[in-house]
This record gives sequence, C-alpha cells and structure tokens, in this order.
Amino acid sequence: MTRKRNLLIITAALTLCLTITWFTTSIHGTETTHDPHPQLAVSEHHTDTEHMVDAYEKLMERYIDITENQISDLSKRIAAIERNLGINPDACEKTKDKKDN
Repeated sequence: MTRKRNLLIITAALTLCLTITWFTTSIHGTETTHDPHPQLAVSEHHTDTEHMVDAYEKLMERYIDITENQISDLSKRIAAIERNLGINPDACEKTKDKKDN
C-alpha cells in the first residue's frame, strides 16, 4: 500500500510540474523581440569645424555689409563733391567713352 501511495505522490508531483511548465510557456506565448535601434529624436550636434565655418560665414556677411555701406557713403560724398564743383557726372562718362574708342 505504501508503494502505491508513493507512486501516486510521484505521479501527482510530476503531473503538477508538467502542468506548471505548460502554463508558463503558454503565458509567454511567442518569443519577444526588442528593437535594437529605437527611434529617438536627438538634437543635431555640430563639430568644432562646422562651428568655425558658421562663425566665419557670419563674419564675412557682416564685413560685406559694412563694406557696402562704406561704398554707398563714399559714392554719396563723391556725388556731393561733384555737385559742389559743378562737375556733371554724365559728361565725365561721355569723355571716358570717347577715350576708350
């Protein structure tokens, strides 16, 4: 009788282990996969060279603006001097054209 009882306990324990194993695999379902490359929004990083180029471009734009302003002021001064001296700018261009031909 004890032998049958021991065999029944072993069979019940084995059935319980198999049932637990079956439920744990069925709960997990299929194999889960993870995306190794997540979609993250990262701000753009600039290298030192890019920062230097950007700064140089801004500096050149400012230099060009200053130069254009100075040329404009110089043209206004020359026009005022010509007007005060009574020089006709169109006459100067006509004599220059005649010399070139």
